[in-house]
Amino acid sequence: MDGESLAIKTINENFGLNITEYATIDFSGLIHIINDIGGIEVNISKSEMEYINNNVNDLYKITGNNIKKLTSYGNITLNGEQALTHSRNRTVGNDFTRAERQREVLEAVMNKMISMGYSEIINMSDSLLKEVKTNINVWDYTGQLTDILLNTNSYCSNIISIQVPNSDYAEGDYIGGVYYFVPDTEKMKQDMIDNIYNK
Repeated sequence: MDGESLAIKTINENFGLNITEYATIDFSGLIHIINDIGGIEVNISKSEMEYINNNVNDLYKITGNNIKKLTSYGNITLNGEQALTHSRNRTVGNDFTRAERQREVLEAVMNKMISMGYSEIINMSDSLLKEVKTNINVWDYTGQLTDILLNTNSYCSNIISIQVPNSDYAEGDYIGGVYYFVPDTEKMKQDMIDNIYNK
């Protein structure tokens, strides 16, 4: 069983779902996609800016792109190397903060792509899709692209970003000397179903 199949099997068993399709992007793919679309706008704090500047050089060494450091914080545009460094930040905040950063980066990518024109997206589709591993026939969905671009407010306002399980029905516990975030399994399953299917 490959990694994607195992991930889907694990998610379905733990959350009571029946997911069959997937799309994955690895770290280098995320960098390339963000750079190809001209960067993404993210709100970062001063400490997050400092973390990015102190840790981004390793990614520039991998990509071979010119090193660019941030000179301001707040609502700013991050390139791919900076966005991935931001996503991997475990120092400012905790692991839940890191997961929230990752969701914000993915949402920013979606918002940026939705803001682009139809022809621009089509022209970039080959370079973007080569970074994605999926079992979905992407071309089956291209017909929806026009509708998405004509109704961007509707699509953007319906993006849901949540943490499952959350602290309302889960708490930290040391088991065998290892820290776990232990949820009420049934509430976790229901939370996931409610948010995916709007029940």
